[in-house]
Amino acid sequence: MSIPLYPIHFLRPMFEDYPADFEGAKAWYIKDEDYIAIFTHTGGKNRHRCEVQNVKLRKMKDYVEDYDDPENDGYAYFILKVPDKYKEDYKKYVEGRWDFSEEYKKVLPPFMLGFPLFGGAMSEGRTIFRERAD
Repeated sequence: MSIPLYPIHFLRPMFEDYPADFEGAKAWYIKDEDYIAIFTHTGGKNRHRCEVQNVKLRKMKDYVEDYDDPENDGYAYFILKVPDKYKEDYKKYVEGRWDFSEEYKKVLPPFMLGFPLFGGAMSEGRTIFRERAD
């Protein structure tokens, strides 16, 4: 199975109101063509002491829902809707394409554009995947 590289660096910039001081995110996942899931350690048995952090995510304009991980007490998933203005860029990312819009390139971390593998691939519109064994 192929998955795109470094989802947190590519997905987080799509959300302008993502709280910079949120301390609970462990991973970002592609949920489907319209939604992103953030895996956090702020659910289940941790909710009572992490509610201040959870409220920060719930206040985001693209927040949809959150729920505890059924197999890992203490963790939760926060579901965000991909912002309309980045739908095409999200689709390209999921497909492993690097011909992002100029608007999206402006919000990506500068090191992503300067790193030869990523910067070169973006300028050429190449596909880059990392292989993962299931």
